[in-house]
Amino acid sequence: MADDIVVLKKLGPATLLGTHNETTREFLALRSIGLINVVRQYGRRAFQDETRIVLDIELSPWRENSLNNELELEPKFTDYLGVKIPHIEIQLQPGRDVAGLIEAAANNWYLKQLGYSAVEEFMQRIENGMHS
Repeated sequence: MADDIVVLKKLGPATLLGTHNETTREFLALRSIGLINVVRQYGRRAFQDETRIVLDIELSPWRENSLNNELELEPKFTDYLGVKIPHIEIQLQPGRDVAGLIEAAANNWYLKQLGYSAVEEFMQRIENGMHS
């Protein structure tokens, strides 16, 4: 879809599409590697012209003395063109697996959309253990 420059298109009151500008189409800038052509390197299936924006993940520097492991985070949102998009901030430290963290955050968000809460299941296990 896009790297540093994401072009947003509002399709309706609750629907945003993300795409590229023609200049950046198929290109990805990788720090310490340089510019790559995603389609030539990984094939046509690794590239989408556009996609619906349903989640905003922000990568930020690690902040000491900040609560980074809350069990149940209050939902946060970012507003783009009048559309509220769920927002997740991931604080990074050197050596962390960024792709893995993003994948875990996105999968956890998706499970929540399906009605599953790991926190609820965890708390239920604790409660059941107290009554055993």
